[in-house]
Amino acid sequence: MKRVILVAAAAVASIGIATASAIAAPVKPIQTFTETGACSVSDFTTTTADDCFGLVLNSNDDTTPDTNENKQATFNLETFGSETGLFGNTGYGFIAKSDNGGLSDGLSYSVSGTIASFNYAGDLSGFEYVVYVFKQSNDFAAYLFDKTAAPTSGAFDLSVFPNSDSLSHISIYAGGQTTVVPLPAAGWLMLAGIGGLAALRRKKKA
Repeated sequence: MKRVILVAAAAVASIGIATASAIAAPVKPIQTFTETGACSVSDFTTTTADDCFGLVLNSNDDTTPDTNENKQATFNLETFGSETGLFGNTGYGFIAKSDNGGLSDGLSYSVSGTIASFNYAGDLSGFEYVVYVFKQSNDFAAYLFDKTAAPTSGAFDLSVFPNSDSLSHISIYAGGQTTVVPLPAAGWLMLAGIGGLAALRRKKKA
């Protein structure tokens, strides 16, 4: 089933107080992204993603707004179609990208037949959600991991693409970084007090 995502460029209306009429500022043409629905959460052969979006046709993945008028528009993972981002998340940050299999940002991959084997040397466990993007030519598919632990290595079935034996790049985006909550100062004081009492009891027994 085909779905169409419309990304509206910023539009600003200024109200003329003297004339009490609204004057619309120039509006950038709406970007249209067509999703074919061809992707599957099972496109990873070594794990299963929690959700997928794609193929997205004639587009390129990015986290920054599109500032050019190229035919191949930038698909902004941060804000598309509404104020929420891809898969309903916001705050995506770029993690790594490997072009044509070369090692970059700790990420690399190789293609054998219809399978792309990838490896990321970093740690993705500290993020609430991770998105892998696989791109071939002008089309790509995005895969979400937010309940299942995001893999740092594995294999991907290229059959989702029209040409199932090549890949342009793999990108990783993530957000919602988790943080370790420090023990409050009062907690440290309580632990110190308990330790002091224990030492005092040992001294009395001696």
